Amino acid sequence: MSVTQTIDASAALATLEESAAWGSIAHLPVWTAFEAERVVPAANLLLNESETEFSRIEATIEPSWAGLMAPLESMQIRLGRLLGSVGHLLSVKYSDELQAAYDEVRPRYVALSNRMSQSRAVYDGMVAIRDGASFGTLETARQRVLTESIRAMERSGVHLSGEPKSRYEEIQQRLSSLGNDFQTNLVREEKEARVVVTDPARLAGIPAPILALALETARQDGVAGVDESLGPWHFVVNGVNYQAIIQQAHESALREQAYRAFKSRGTSRGFDNRPLLEEMLRLRQEKAQL
Repeated sequence: MSVTQTIDASAALATLEESAAWGSIAHLPVWTAFEAERVVPAANLLLNESETEFSRIEATIEPSWAGLMAPLESMQIRLGRLLGSVGHLLSVKYSDELQAAYDEVRPRYVALSNRMSQSRAVYDGMVAIRDGASFGTLETARQRVLTESIRAMERSGVHLSGEPKSRYEEIQQRLSSLGNDFQTNLVREEKEARVVVTDPARLAGIPAPILALALETARQDGVAGVDESLGPWHFVVNGVNYQAIIQQAHESALREQAYRAFKSRGTSRGFDNRPLLEEMLRLRQEKAQL
């Protein structure tokens, strides 16, 4: 499914890369800007720029922190910030439109990530830094980043070639798709699953804001005559409500009800993640053997 690109890619990318400019969370994205119609043109432009920059880095390897590690880190931060923000929103404010946009650009993102983790030129450059005289002059944190980056590339098949490398890349793409489907099932099930309470005496200990949300959910579910004192209360089976009930509800039966509902997500008809898990385990085993 393709998401129609109705706005300028440069403008979309600039909008999605803007940071909030107030308070102690000024480093965060402007979440309201992440509309589905912006994601595809913005992400594709960013991926184009990142692919070009990575090609430049590969072609002009400079075995130093400033010449190799710094530009790689900057590029990875930009990619993770934009596409990671989309993934985060899908987990907390799901929409079919945003999911379709993410699905359209995700294969390119995974392909670029594979290319970056399996680049022999970059790997050799990192090893040269580690084994060179300048390594001892790096700050401890940078030494750690470098050695862990080398280890990560080794675990990502940087030494593979030919058919094993191609198969590794296929597995990575499939695992990305399966992981995406797994999360989508959980989020979609949240829209339907409820812990319903009709007796206000059972709610002792639960914070008032959580109760207010449960009342509003009952109204959205179409319940007539919702009353602040008499309910009913419809708790969406998500992390916020689960933590509130498990940690603060006085009634043990309600805590158990919330526990069972939350822990059984991904097993109901239409949202069953167990077949996905089985395939993921098989693929991870094959990847480990490669």
